[in-house]
Amino acid sequence: MDYYSDWKEYLNDSAGSKAAIFHEFRINYSNEDNIHHVFVEGHEDRQVYAPMLNNKSQIQDLNFYVCKGKKRVSQVREKIEEEGEKYKRYLFLCDRDFDDFSKTQISPSINTYITDYYSIESQFVNKKSLKIILKDLVGMNKNTKYYNDILLDFQKVYKKFCDFIMPFMAFSIYMKSNNMKPTFNNVKLKEIFKLEDNLEVLPLDDAPNKYIKMCNVEKFKIEGNDFDKILNLLQREDPLIWIRGKFLIYLFELFVSNKVNFIRKKLKKAQDKGKPLPLKIPRNLEPFHCIDTLSARIEPAKSFNQFLDTYIAHLQGFKTSMHTIA
Repeated sequence: MDYYSDWKEYLNDSAGSKAAIFHEFRINYSNEDNIHHVFVEGHEDRQVYAPMLNNKSQIQDLNFYVCKGKKRVSQVREKIEEEGEKYKRYLFLCDRDFDDFSKTQISPSINTYITDYYSIESQFVNKKSLKIILKDLVGMNKNTKYYNDILLDFQKVYKKFCDFIMPFMAFSIYMKSNNMKPTFNNVKLKEIFKLEDNLEVLPLDDAPNKYIKMCNVEKFKIEGNDFDKILNLLQREDPLIWIRGKFLIYLFELFVSNKVNFIRKKLKKAQDKGKPLPLKIPRNLEPFHCIDTLSARIEPAKSFNQFLDTYIAHLQGFKTSMHTIA
């Protein structure tokens, strides 16, 4: 590798480092403005959190920093907090992930929010979101034929998916707890299951082994009864806590697309030639795009609003104390 390539690699590696992010924050931060500096794990988080933050009139000017992972968010937080009272207007927004199970969860604070469920995407997978998609994007309403059937069918599919994915998630927790360092972002669910028109969630051939390979885990051996303990624990917990948010979004979009297309085929057979189809699948329902629609329409979680209210009150108290000192 030549001299110039060495420099290029060094700069690329450094661009997202905690030192680079902290340095950018220090350059951007000013006591003369009212900009709130928001640290998130990934680009999708910025997309989701921006409209939620803008719901608060006191938090309109935002500067986002994508840290490329929760670990780096935590590292940047440590560096900022080492500065003491020098900075005030900053937020760390983190997914819960599997960290409660492995007892490695970062601590919440006035400036740090941790999602109620596995990730911020998890809150979008529910009946309310499905109604929004069906009404605003598909053009259905409660009087449209099949509308109520779709709502009921999703509950059935959701339960079947939870039962199917549970051992995969239990093994994911086992891997994280035993420092195997799995890479979940490589997982393609379309390679481990399919959703049939009859609402069956069917595993594909060799699904467990495919999942392990996609996680880039080396050879291993499960010892003791830790895996069984995790399975028993998950059976008692809300699936929204232990299923990856991106997996749920994939299921959600797959269900809506499959279901509405299936209904369109049934209606097409019964309609007269030349008449327009009564339903149309919009492009917004392509994989991982429904967040664009839902993030601006779904109310933030109660815990998130409470977190922001506490943060705002803290800032106002700080300003009051500064005026008193002056």
